[in-house]
Amino acid sequence: MEMYQYFEGWMQRTGRRAVLLVDNLNLVFDGLPTEEQHQLRAVLMQNGAPVLVGASANIIEDTVQYAAPFYDAFQMHHLKKLSFEEALDVLSNLATITGNPVFHQNLAANRGQLAALYHLTGGSPRIMVRLYPLIQGGLSANVRTDLEGLMDTVTPEYKAIFEELPPQMRVILDAIALHWDPVTLETLRELTQLENTSLSPQLRRLEEVGWIVRKDAYRAKGSAYELGERFFNIWYLMRRSSRRQQKELLCLTKFLVTLYGDDLPKIGKTALKNAADHPDQISVHMALADGLKNKRMGQQLREKIYGELLNLATQDRANLADFDVPKEFIHKKERELFAAALDLLDKAKYQDALQKLTELTKIKPDNDHLNAALFAFYDQNIGLAKTALTEALQQTGGSLSPETQDDWWRFAAITAKLGQGRVVLEVLKPSGYDVMLRPYYVAIAAMLEKDSSAFLNSVAAEVREPALYILERIRKFE
Repeated sequence: MEMYQYFEGWMQRTGRRAVLLVDNLNLVFDGLPTEEQHQLRAVLMQNGAPVLVGASANIIEDTVQYAAPFYDAFQMHHLKKLSFEEALDVLSNLATITGNPVFHQNLAANRGQLAALYHLTGGSPRIMVRLYPLIQGGLSANVRTDLEGLMDTVTPEYKAIFEELPPQMRVILDAIALHWDPVTLETLRELTQLENTSLSPQLRRLEEVGWIVRKDAYRAKGSAYELGERFFNIWYLMRRSSRRQQKELLCLTKFLVTLYGDDLPKIGKTALKNAADHPDQISVHMALADGLKNKRMGQQLREKIYGELLNLATQDRANLADFDVPKEFIHKKERELFAAALDLLDKAKYQDALQKLTELTKIKPDNDHLNAALFAFYDQNIGLAKTALTEALQQTGGSLSPETQDDWWRFAAITAKLGQGRVVLEVLKPSGYDVMLRPYYVAIAAMLEKDSSAFLNSVAAEVREPALYILERIRKFE
């Protein structure tokens, strides 16, 4: 109290009321005896007393327990999960405040890596603010380095918060965190060796203070539980889980960087009317387009030429050899051929659909092993399809690059329409790609379920959200 009297005198001399900004207020309260908490509340209730603004990752028990000194003493404001664009705004504003214009320039270039970090931190405003000092000079070449650095900054806090919990609560949280996917009451009972009479009240308490979130269980009675602060779950897995789980998490991190990487170019809007019947005609028209002074007319002619060239390429890939066609036109032609193939497939015209897909491979041969698997599925040659798909998976290196993602989304859509979705999952699992490409694996599995939403609720949030993202893109090809 002697120190506070000195502080109070300073406020009176300056004629200003102090505002105390305290992070991890729960740790402060945990370190104060009940008597001192009563004294602190009495001080804060005086006229002209400092205004206390505190932050905590979880609800502070001293503010919700009826007999606690600070029961109902604070105005609660829950910070919602940021959207990715909001998270970028936070980082951008911090760069402005700190006078770091280079950071603004790097935001777009590092979008995929930032999206992965955002996703793994759960969109927490507090964690995004902590991330900025680590990346203000630029992101590391490997996203794992930035993730580890962020984990180091939260380790003392997370460790202290966890160790302050009663032993039985720690056992329950340990089981939920290491399970990662939402865990049912029955499974939790097996993992913790606790009876329902002990588990249920502890789970209710953990839910009340924000440690866990309850979801509808998948194919089981009752509820399933997952940690509310997702970055704590990630931190816990990296610090305390088995090597297998750590590898699974790092595979997910690598996958997210490529999944949320640079967006593919938008498809051009120009309608193609007349088709050229020889590459020599295309060469003449291209030279004419380059020589026109009317730039708009030249661009319109050039766009027409690209369309004609791709029509020729569907017959003979060599027609593309001497020309550089912009990606947006290639993508547009791919979508046209794919849409035609699906239409024919719906009409059970399998050979005609196969011809359209063959034309597609002529203009984009990048994924010939993947295409071979697709053709084998059409021919009901499951053995060859599995072999080709395995080879295509090996070429991915455990991630799906932005350039090939549409091919994999299309592949999932067509194989499902052919009734071969389960076979695709059978190929992914034994070779470990159900871990390395887990969101893709989960998206296909969800597509095959009667209730996709319920199925997705049975997997961890860090997998569930990118899997839903992929599932939506697969369905656009259906």
